[in-house]
Amino acid sequence: MISLYIVDEKNKMKKERKRGNIHDNNFKHNFTSKRVAHDFLKYNLPQKVLDSVRIETVQVESTEFLPSRYRSKRKADILYSVKDRKGKKLYALIHLEGQSSYDQHMALRVWEYHVAITRAHLKKGKKKIPLILTYVLYHGNKKWTSAKSIAELFDDFDLYVDVSLRAPFLLHLTKTQIEELKKQEAAAAPQLIMKGQGLGDYCEILGELWPLLEKHDQVNEENIDYMTTTDRHDDSQFLEKLSKFDPTTANNYKIMFEAAIQREHKKALKLGIMKGLREGKQEGRQETIASLLKQGVISQAQAKQVLRGLL
Repeated sequence: MISLYIVDEKNKMKKERKRGNIHDNNFKHNFTSKRVAHDFLKYNLPQKVLDSVRIETVQVESTEFLPSRYRSKRKADILYSVKDRKGKKLYALIHLEGQSSYDQHMALRVWEYHVAITRAHLKKGKKKIPLILTYVLYHGNKKWTSAKSIAELFDDFDLYVDVSLRAPFLLHLTKTQIEELKKQEAAAAPQLIMKGQGLGDYCEILGELWPLLEKHDQVNEENIDYMTTTDRHDDSQFLEKLSKFDPTTANNYKIMFEAAIQREHKKALKLGIMKGLREGKQEGRQETIASLLKQGVISQAQAKQVLRGLL
């Protein structure tokens, strides 16, 4: 893909309001010409690209696949396609934006455009991203002082390429051995919790996980409740599996997870009752709320909210 931006810095808004979008129309009139497109690309494409494409196959394509936020408000976008030597299409995007002021963030916008083009390309079922080149045809009067390439946006572009673009981003927890995760100290338990959710069975890894939670002070209601909720077994099956650990450990586990189960039950009960109170009639609300307060199912603050009709 080749992106070509035409940036107009001249103060022309007044004339455009009177005469319409003559600049955009003229640009489209010229650059939708196959001969203009052919000669422009022939002159501006790098030689290694020219060597891999058949420039005579250039065609104007629809730009509707581009997200609207990346298209010019005046819709002065032109998309070219050219075929490589094997007959596969490559894309050349020519984008015109008339601007009344200098945009110092043009390189960032170009980069965002590349991402948008890439996303649209992959959504069409393509597996790989094609080459994306960008040209900015600037005919404003103000001196261009900002970045002229995406690379200039980075403190260390070579490092970015090596550790961000070339390095794999996927950490496959399902396949990562527990012993490997343990090397990450305090970061090990949170990842094991995620691994357990994928397995759907925390009892399978609890013997390895629990010492890590204790060691790094991560035994808390958030983690316990999460494991209780996401384990695939029902409550009785879960507690039964916990009882198969050694007696001391099993007892500690059961105390922790039984409390979590009770919290989940209370939460579910409260949600159900709140829904009933919202959808039910006014009569009997105060009596029901008083009973819930006595049982400790809801707090005073929540009771006040219900009475005020906020819940």
